[in-house]
Amino acid sequence: MINGLINTNDSYQIETAREIELLTTYNYLIEKKVILERPVVEKRWMDNIYNRFLLHKMVDTKGRFSEPLSIETETLSFESCKIDVCLSSKNLETLFQFVYHPDYDNSGGLKVGFNSEDDKLNFLNNLICALKIIKEVDKDAFKMIKSTLKCVCPIYLLTPLKRGDVISFTCDYAVGLIMYSSCPTILTAETIIHETRHNVLNSYLKVNKYVNDNNVTVKTPLREDRRPLLGLLHQAYVLSGLIKFYKALLTLEQYHNMENVKKRYNVHLSDYGDSIRILEENKSYLTPIGSKLVDKFANESIRYGQIS
Repeated sequence: MINGLINTNDSYQIETAREIELLTTYNYLIEKKVILERPVVEKRWMDNIYNRFLLHKMVDTKGRFSEPLSIETETLSFESCKIDVCLSSKNLETLFQFVYHPDYDNSGGLKVGFNSEDDKLNFLNNLICALKIIKEVDKDAFKMIKSTLKCVCPIYLLTPLKRGDVISFTCDYAVGLIMYSSCPTILTAETIIHETRHNVLNSYLKVNKYVNDNNVTVKTPLREDRRPLLGLLHQAYVLSGLIKFYKALLTLEQYHNMENVKKRYNVHLSDYGDSIRILEENKSYLTPIGSKLVDKFANESIRYGQIS
């Protein structure tokens, strides 16, 4: 699990849990007479997006209705890896208003797709280049992406970000989907690994309980706001993959002396150490399986030593 790969037995249990969750939600919507006509859902990762959209609409309108499924995609191929790229979606743009993210105002203004054809070409080129780098330096990360990542949803703000900044996130109900804004190639690679690892841990959370009391909040690296312990566990799980990727990247001649890559690695390693320390201080709130995961994090931090 620490490498981001889901074994066959775990995969079966996770898929079973997802099917039960999907059926439960669908039956609830039928009972409330929200779904009058079910649209054709061609992609597995779309299923719960539509259900969650209807759940929010039901609360907002208190009425009976059906809504079309509005997700337009095209497929990007890289060697044996096939990923849907979301070009537009009114459903997702509505759902973004219910996503908390510290770096943007979710009251509106977050859009799906591209502002221009040039933006689209630049985004897709960076995605392909990022996948090439990941495949070259981190075989486990590439296997994780190949098996877990089903769709990339480009997003942009009506007020553009500063160059080099990125907004990215996942939703636990959207299987294999990641959202992120356009950014340079190395940061694109980092973002793909980062968000895909969130998806992997969200998958394991369908069948495992890592935290006994998620009402406990702690001050963490990376975020100004206090986070529940599960959020910190997510953070550590993401960082464990990123330090491995950057350590491998720095072995390549063209990146070995790049100060921004070194800096990125050292910052992630420092944040990883802080995350582990805080989790260890709060182990009494973790389950036995959660404590074992933290122990694995500690071993990983020793394995990937500091680069000055």
